[in-house]
Amino acid sequence: MAVLDRAKAHFTDLGVQHLEVPEWGEPASGETPAKPLLIYWKPITLAEKQQLHNVAERDGYLARLADALILKALDAEGKKLFTIEDKFTLRHGVDPDVLAYVVTRMMASPGVKELGKP
Repeated sequence: MAVLDRAKAHFTDLGVQHLEVPEWGEPASGETPAKPLLIYWKPITLAEKQQLHNVAERDGYLARLADALILKALDAEGKKLFTIEDKFTLRHGVDPDVLAYVVTRMMASPGVKELGKP
């Protein structure tokens, strides 16, 4: 197998990642326990990193966080959780520390432990 094929296979093998975000989940009600939001994403591509870098150069690093969430966050069925119409609210109406935590996890490459490999 050629090097490029192995590199592509590695990227494909990363699969879909997910993260529990209790702060954005459904609160407990009555006897129903709280349910954290599950955010899914596919690994970021070089083209997507460039797109986000361009946003950061134009609007600043912190604006990139909202754009990254809009670009990458998916629900369990693979549908986008956020749209560009949500950008203002993400920038002005949500906890920036939670947003930064989520995006940082999404942008990081999964380690061997996360991939379930020995």
